[in-house]
Amino acid sequence: MWTDLHDYDVGNPYHQDYIEIADYIFLSSDQLNEYKPIMEKWISEGKQLVVCTHGKKGATALTQDRKWVEMPIISSYPFVDANGAGDSFFSGFLYGYLHGYTTEESLRFATICGGLCVTSKELVMSGLSEETIQVEFKKHYT
Repeated sequence: MWTDLHDYDVGNPYHQDYIEIADYIFLSSDQLNEYKPIMEKWISEGKQLVVCTHGKKGATALTQDRKWVEMPIISSYPFVDANGAGDSFFSGFLYGYLHGYTTEESLRFATICGGLCVTSKELVMSGLSEETIQVEFKKHYT
């Protein structure tokens, strides 16, 4: 079970049911002073993966085997609007994961999709396709 808590607020009971049933948790650090202890707690409770996004500061993942993965943004994407970037990031990660890529590689696809999203006023970049993200992957990561 996957969940995106988006603007997780510690102590907000609304999120608790989602946290309890999820195996994979995505959240944003926007409302958090300290995100790493929360990620560590969830992994210790048996979650498979926790990913925390930080907007312009990239993202952090913690795997079940307690490996930390830090992923910076792609700074060459021109910023227009951040609306939809979190959902695009999540979708990019799922694309990588479902195609058998590692956590780090999946974070790269997530970074590409979130980055391309912010180049548009739309909720997703017009013309986004598998070919586009594969080209961008090769351009930025090989």
